[in-house]
Amino acid sequence: MQLPCSVGLASLLALIASTGCASHQPPNLMLVPGRCDSVPAPLAPDEHRGGASPRAEGGPADEGLVLGVVTEAQSGRAIASAGVSLVRNAGAGPTRVGPEVLTDSVGGFVMGPEAPGRYTLRVRAMQHMLEERPLELRAGVVDTVRIAMRYFRCIGY
Repeated sequence: MQLPCSVGLASLLALIASTGCASHQPPNLMLVPGRCDSVPAPLAPDEHRGGASPRAEGGPADEGLVLGVVTEAQSGRAIASAGVSLVRNAGAGPTRVGPEVLTDSVGGFVMGPEAPGRYTLRVRAMQHMLEERPLELRAGVVDTVRIAMRYFRCIGY
């Protein structure tokens, strides 16, 4: 049965009531199994692979800097707005050192200056698996890292 486009809400409700249709309940998303994939969207024709590390401004000579770029592992697409933090694994448990920074539009980030020592570089981004990498900062040294994150997306969970 086709309805004219000008049917009002009251007319539509009366039509449903007269046909004996039960009201439709939206699906319960907690009962529907999620759909997951691990294949990112293909690159657009004008989209570049890789990313660009920003330039580091020198910090104190007794501290270290980390700069790098975050990309998607399969496509090579730069990941903007990924959260990057340094975690120190000492004492009672891991503690974040300094503020979390976000990658820029081409996936670049700069962390520090921080005291020399052993850290874990932790990177998180929407639709990607958490990446962690051990890192040792040295005084007066700028470490450059490239992080390739694995794409992962779940819908309906």
